[in-house]
Amino acid sequence: MVRALLAGGRAEYRGRYFQAAGVALDFPARSGLDIYIAGRGPNVLAAAGAAADGAIVGGLCTAAGIGYALDHIRRGASKVGRDAPSEVVSWVTCHLTENKTVAVRQLKAVVAHIIGGAPVAVLQAAGLPEDLMERIKATYRERGVPEAAELVTPQCVDAFTIVGDAEECAERIAALRGWGVTQFSVLMPPGSVEQHEERLRAFAKAIIPLVAGQNAGSRGRG
Repeated sequence: MVRALLAGGRAEYRGRYFQAAGVALDFPARSGLDIYIAGRGPNVLAAAGAAADGAIVGGLCTAAGIGYALDHIRRGASKVGRDAPSEVVSWVTCHLTENKTVAVRQLKAVVAHIIGGAPVAVLQAAGLPEDLMERIKATYRERGVPEAAELVTPQCVDAFTIVGDAEECAERIAALRGWGVTQFSVLMPPGSVEQHEERLRAFAKAIIPLVAGQNAGSRGRG
């Protein structure tokens, strides 16, 4: 439907859950735009593989997590007889800090929300202990984020965010490339617009040159 609309046409669709009858855009469209599908559950990742130009993988930033995501993207592509999308984005909260202990504590609520709503398959792929995963999900469901956050461990935070000093952040981001990620999208930790601007400037100054150097070095060794 989106491709038809971007080409200036009208969308007609009759499905079980969604219908569109002669829908058209009321502004000039530009065809040929790449369409990305974002998610981390197995069905959404498979949908990205089956239909999209790129996949945005939310919150997964370990070798096991990215491997799980790519597996489902490729399965989706295989089912419809096409190549998997060449563009894979890792969309992850990245917190550049010299005090990781404090930053991890600040990110526990973010991670509790991810764990609370994520499919069990995602959490298993991330390598979280089964009993811990169940406790966090139950607490999230019954009591909300603040109490669920109290159960989140540093291992949980590292499974779904990138946090640390410039060298640690750069090393983890550079590693994503070797696992099949082609783009990295920075999700800001909680804060104000002013804090986000400051953090992005610090990221650009401290981390981007290090990542570029590590990627260049790995290409040279290859």
